[in-house]
Amino acid sequence: MLDPDVNKALRTPCPYRPAWRRPPAWIALAQYDPLHDEGHHYCERLRAAGVDARCRLFEGMIHSFFQFGGLVPLARTAHQEAAAAMRPISDRPTCSRSPECRPTNSR
Repeated sequence: MLDPDVNKALRTPCPYRPAWRRPPAWIALAQYDPLHDEGHHYCERLRAAGVDARCRLFEGMIHSFFQFGGLVPLARTAHQEAAAAMRPISDRPTCSRSPECRPTNSR
C-alpha cells in the first residue's frame, strides 16, 4: 500500500516546490489525440499549482504529430513554438548554481 503522501505526490504536479521555483510549461495538444483531455487537465493542474503553464491546441493533428516535423508543416510550427517557449528559461540559473536551490543543513 502506498503512503498517502506519496499518493498525493503522484496526483499533484510539483507539490513540494514553492511557485517561484517551478519551471514554466508549454504543452502541445493534438485535436485527435486520445490523451487530449488528460493533457488539458494537466495544464489546468499546473496552473492551479502556480506554474506558468500554456496549452496550445493543434487542430487536425493526431497523437504523435510532433515527431513528423520533416513532413507535416504544423509539426514544424509546434517545434518552433516549443523552442520559443524554452528560450526565456534557458538563461535562468540552474539549481546547481543558484544558492536558493541548495539544500540547507537541518541540524
